[in-house]
Amino acid sequence: MTIGNVDVLDPTGTALRIDPSKVTVQKTHAFGLGRAPASEIDKVTRDLGRSKRLLGTRRPTRPDSANSLDSRDLGPTIDVTAQAVDDDPHGDPDKEELPEGKLWVPRLTKLEQQYLDDAMERQKQNITSVQRCWGKEFKGDAFLAKPSVIAFDDFEVGQRYRQIIEVTNVSLTFNQFKLLPLDDKVKDFFEIQFQPPGRMSAGVTRYITLWFCPKVNTDISTTFPILAKTGRIDFPLRCTTKKTILTVTPQDADANPVIDFGQVLAGESGTCVLQVRNTGAIPAAFEIEPEEPESE
Repeated sequence: MTIGNVDVLDPTGTALRIDPSKVTVQKTHAFGLGRAPASEIDKVTRDLGRSKRLLGTRRPTRPDSANSLDSRDLGPTIDVTAQAVDDDPHGDPDKEELPEGKLWVPRLTKLEQQYLDDAMERQKQNITSVQRCWGKEFKGDAFLAKPSVIAFDDFEVGQRYRQIIEVTNVSLTFNQFKLLPLDDKVKDFFEIQFQPPGRMSAGVTRYITLWFCPKVNTDISTTFPILAKTGRIDFPLRCTTKKTILTVTPQDADANPVIDFGQVLAGESGTCVLQVRNTGAIPAAFEIEPEEPESE
């Protein structure tokens, strides 16, 4: 038995085994790299030419004249597009716009929507949990920051300032945290360098590098939030511009300056020493003027 003038079967069984590779041409990786032998390229060329001839002999069927309809016999025309829109149960004119890159979004049934809401609620409750160790429940902030108040004092617009924050796990056992986004009004002024540490044992410290790039000469008072396994923690974040701050001592319990001469008899004189200090970054001159007594 032969195929293409090549023996593929010997009825007597005396011929050696004939492998498929001896009958057909198997393309290897060398064919795509341009290193295939000429016989293999010729075989593929013949196969492609045969396929093109077969496709060329096939012609699209023409509609039968008996089945063809004349447009004049159709009668009144029907607006199929308008009818399809009216028959579409999802054709709500007030529906929301599709998300970007979406051509169609499936509508969930009531049961599917209920399952989705329940799953989201379980996920929300699983974000934080109560920490218990040896029967003792931990309460309070699981992480402490050093410094306790992240402050950038006396900043200038156009400069870059760096603050390294030490975050220590002060809970009873393992804990972990991640950074939450800053307030939208100030997030463009800060750059954060931080590598998530994963689970942290009690007493372990991690470092966060915070860069401050002021663009406006305005004080900023916000928080630096993190989310731990035991709950959210907000570290105070304060940025102040250069100012002139005068403080006068002595002061009373409410931090108001007090000038007390003590008991002075009529005709005598007393002396009181005041200390005026400028705790700000801008120098300034000052004067002390006596206050006119109020008339009764």
